[in-house]
Amino acid sequence: MPKTLLLCLGLVAGELPWSELSLTVDLETSVSSDHATLVRVRVVNRGFRTWQGRDLRFEVRALDGGVVVARQRGRFGLSLPPHGMLETLVGFHGRYARFEVVPVSSRGSDSKRRRRDSEGRSSACLTIDEMKVLVVGGGGREHALCSALRRSPAVREIYAAPGNPGIAEIADCVPVGAGDIVELADLAEKLRIDLTVVGPELALSLGIVDEFSKRQLPIFGPTRLAAQIETSKSFAKEFFRRHGIPTASGLTCSSAADAKRAIDHFKFPAVIKADGLAAGKGVFTVDSKQDAERTLRLFFEERVFGDAGDRVIVEEFLEGQEASFLAVCDGETASPLPTARDYKKVFDGERGPNTGGMGGHSPAGVLDSAASSRILKEIIWPTLRGLAAEHRPFRGVLYAGLMMTESGPKVLEFNARFGDPETQVILPRVKSDVAEVLLAATEGRLEEFPALEVLSEICVGVVLCSGGYPGHFEKGFPITGLGDAARVPGVQIFHAGTARRGERLVTAGGRILVVTAMAPSMSEAASRAYDAAEKIQFEGKHFRKDIGQTYRPSRV
Repeated sequence: MPKTLLLCLGLVAGELPWSELSLTVDLETSVSSDHATLVRVRVVNRGFRTWQGRDLRFEVRALDGGVVVARQRGRFGLSLPPHGMLETLVGFHGRYARFEVVPVSSRGSDSKRRRRDSEGRSSACLTIDEMKVLVVGGGGREHALCSALRRSPAVREIYAAPGNPGIAEIADCVPVGAGDIVELADLAEKLRIDLTVVGPELALSLGIVDEFSKRQLPIFGPTRLAAQIETSKSFAKEFFRRHGIPTASGLTCSSAADAKRAIDHFKFPAVIKADGLAAGKGVFTVDSKQDAERTLRLFFEERVFGDAGDRVIVEEFLEGQEASFLAVCDGETASPLPTARDYKKVFDGERGPNTGGMGGHSPAGVLDSAASSRILKEIIWPTLRGLAAEHRPFRGVLYAGLMMTESGPKVLEFNARFGDPETQVILPRVKSDVAEVLLAATEGRLEEFPALEVLSEICVGVVLCSGGYPGHFEKGFPITGLGDAARVPGVQIFHAGTARRGERLVTAGGRILVVTAMAPSMSEAASRAYDAAEKIQFEGKHFRKDIGQTYRPSRV
């Protein structure tokens, strides 16, 4: 059960005008721990959008009954209507908590929330408990997000839309699709959600943040315009040029003929990418003109990627080691997450077609502290400044897919959200309160927080996928062995493409499960993950067996 704190503030009825009443109260117990917390309450008889204190800034939104509330790092600001004391209970939501305010009349009451003390004072009581969070999505990334949020003492309830059977064990799943942004906003209003966290890129591309912001609903993620850094490769490529962000040289093409001419500007191997969203599968390395022509037919004749492939980017092939660098951003400030590396190709040795990701590990192993600082200076900060200058301020997770070349880091692509499967190996290593950090980013307050605390252990994740993935695959096969796998030390299993059929858990997608393991060394973490992966069985199961084999320790 969440800890609840009842705070009663003495108010002298009729002694001071509301506009002049100011109280400071020191609490001996905080909402979520045994450490002291300072709560400063200022009651004013005037409407306001923000209140500026000496060392804090309150963000305020109006709610029922004319009451507004704000909270900043354990401090609250209240405003009551001008007609004096409220006679009825008024409920409203703050940053972390739900509050009930009962200014009491001189008549008194036997209610534990209404009382008069021996000096004739009446009381306003605040019942404080933890916040409600909604996670949008239903894959392994969202399962990892729910797991990390569940560890936060600030979180009371977690909802997931639509969720999956694994998420259902730690959150309440609601059958609303990630692309149904109006219905999701309606759900957040109905449930009085304090923070919504967006997982998949589809919702961002459809403007879920814009819809929530229009309704003044707190949400973590970038607007539709800011998310174009991911949703349009051609926009991103031009943006990189405008702001001097290192990347591969490339050309945008709107037809197969244009692309064939563009290929002549590059040496083989070269790269052809879908301009739009293609679930991580729209990138091809071509080794000859014939190979390029076959690939272009997929885009422009067979239309395998639909509208996402109406335009393509032809670019140079970069050599080096890949790494993923993710940072939580609030529009101005960036807080780096632990580094990671994912494995895109479906077969060992980086062979076969691209997938959404076949596994990964954190840390990346190719980034030391100097390289990470360089990435922040040359890539992350210029991107944030550039997006803000173009009236697209970015709040959310900025994910740079990088190639560490001999001349330094270069951007392969940007994502505008948590990566999948990177999230599953990154968040288990984050010791800091993830809910607090995401909320601070949503409210533009990241500069208040120190660098994230990260566990020194290594996390390895192995994706178990359906036979035939990323091509055609069958669904509905029973999954067994999860209990035995979960008992392997350090193992955590995230559901990606599973469903319930009666009492049985069955396959329901391409990527089925992500088996992760934590350990002091890469070899031990990988051994645990593969031990657990072997215990899980379903027809057609496929997974890479080389995750982490090229890992080299670094200081990040």
